[in-house]
Amino acid sequence: MAGNNNILIICRDLKSIRRLSRFSPQPQNSYILASDDPRVHIAAKKYPWIGKISWIEQMESFYNVANDVIRFLNIINNWLKSFGDEQYGIPKELLYWVQHCEGGMTTQRIQDLLLLIRSYLHLFETFNISSLKILCCPGMHWEDNVLAETARSRGINVHIIGRFQISVLKKKVIGTLKMIAREPYYIFNIFWVKWHSKYSYMRIDKYKKQILIQPCGSEPKHLQYVIPLMKSINEKGYTSVALCWEMANGAACLRSKGFRAEELENWLPISAIWKVAFRALITCSKAVIRRKELMLNSSLQYNSVSITKLLSPSFQFFFIGELPQRYRLMIAAKKCFEVHSPLAIRFCTTILPQSVIPFRCLKKNKRTIIFHQPGKSFITESPYHHHKIPVDLVFALDVEHKKKLEKEGFPSNNVIIIGNLNKNELSDFKNKYSRKRSLLYLKIPSTYSLYIFYDPGHILKGYKAASEEACTTEFLLDFVKTNSSIALIIKPHPRHHPGILESQIGSYALQNVFLINNKMLPHHCLNAADLIITKYSTVGIEAMYIDRPVISVILDGETNFKFYANAAKYIYSIQELGKLLNSLINDENYRSHWALKLKEQSIKFLDLSNYKVSKSPSELTADAVDALIKAKGV
Repeated sequence: MAGNNNILIICRDLKSIRRLSRFSPQPQNSYILASDDPRVHIAAKKYPWIGKISWIEQMESFYNVANDVIRFLNIINNWLKSFGDEQYGIPKELLYWVQHCEGGMTTQRIQDLLLLIRSYLHLFETFNISSLKILCCPGMHWEDNVLAETARSRGINVHIIGRFQISVLKKKVIGTLKMIAREPYYIFNIFWVKWHSKYSYMRIDKYKKQILIQPCGSEPKHLQYVIPLMKSINEKGYTSVALCWEMANGAACLRSKGFRAEELENWLPISAIWKVAFRALITCSKAVIRRKELMLNSSLQYNSVSITKLLSPSFQFFFIGELPQRYRLMIAAKKCFEVHSPLAIRFCTTILPQSVIPFRCLKKNKRTIIFHQPGKSFITESPYHHHKIPVDLVFALDVEHKKKLEKEGFPSNNVIIIGNLNKNELSDFKNKYSRKRSLLYLKIPSTYSLYIFYDPGHILKGYKAASEEACTTEFLLDFVKTNSSIALIIKPHPRHHPGILESQIGSYALQNVFLINNKMLPHHCLNAADLIITKYSTVGIEAMYIDRPVISVILDGETNFKFYANAAKYIYSIQELGKLLNSLINDENYRSHWALKLKEQSIKFLDLSNYKVSKSPSELTADAVDALIKAKGV
């Protein structure tokens, strides 16, 4: 599209596209519409004056911006730490954004911002854009601000349409109120815990030979990992206690099963609640007064786009919605450990504040064994790993996991292999359920010739783009539409937000497509399937345990997402996926040979992964902790 009158229209949702009917397109102009909603792509085709339809965000991994994220993070953290005030404000040790990007409003937002700027610049350069029209979408105010700022940095004329419509303003107000309401919510929860548990259980200091276990959350999948461990520790003659913070439901669930749980909220003095609020206000006021220091910092630019103003919502969130709660956790943990002297503690993370803050509050003159059970990351090498808790024992799932942890900086002698936590569960499941029973459970007919289980994954910038999921889903729906003897089983990620995926499936209305509840465990889906399609997920490992071949579709081309070593077939384009699936359904000999080869490779992978162990992972963990406690005389 040559010329200087190429106009880019950004339309993020299906409702906004109705405004195109009010446009008065000029014949001398070329119009390009961009959206990450595939429904918009379809609806836009009825406007003949739109010459090109494109995705907004590129399929790009976070590796392309990680070094810049860390660079900007260091600048921001140096500024934040300058407000540290032990006497009147917030301690310096709490004033930082974590070097971790898997969601959230702080560091993840830096990464999101850089990836968005790259995507927007790609659009401008690809189509030689001279003018930009943004159709405002409720809930996408920040993304639109980044877009407008990026366009202005390139001298592109920006026209924002619908910024004052009621739905957009309503979403802004609700977002602001939610942020402000976090603080009252946290305070209410503290009072609720204090009132509800006042007479319901013994205080933690009454127990002897205590080993604390910090759950990662209150969800059943988190509790199912700590319950066997707590049981094994109790069998060793110790008293296991779950150390909880913001986990009222999880603590109640553990107590109902006969385990002990201590909620740190009980250790927070009532007077500290108002003290924290006052000190946080003082620190926030200092930041507001000195915000120009960041605004004028020329180092906070990315591709000539100033990022400080665009991160303002993240600064607001940090000071209002996160920092006060960090301080309360520190006060509560200090009070707790003034009385309580555990022999050992299992922290759920070595990076995030919910573990780092209690660790720093431990008595310095009392030796406590620290151990950690990290999950196996789907990333081969992460630039963000920056462990803040030194540990005495780290428990790996397999040989490859141990190698990865050693690369992250954990001493080899401290890393102990305990086996995969899900192996026994999956073996028992496979013995209990046949494929026919799983299909019956899922209410799927057993008459199809091939069953494909598709795991869409979780959309998160830098890990999986919305366009990546949409393209894969659209292809698979088209594929089973023309191959009606094939069943497509789709189970969304547990954190999936309903909307586009359901609409895509609904628009096809196919009898051979089955959408499974995202809250279900994937076991029946895996057992019912002939093959698994995912990007990266522990679902792939679980599939190998029950002899199902795995296809890993990595459309962004990032080889660091090759989670399964040589045990999966890696696909880097839709065309390549189509070629493979056609070969599998049209040539039974090829399919048998292909599946057998992957099975052999997965057996090697799992044999390498599954270190030969004689006990369950929880028993091995308890043995190792017990041995170290005795060896060190703790």
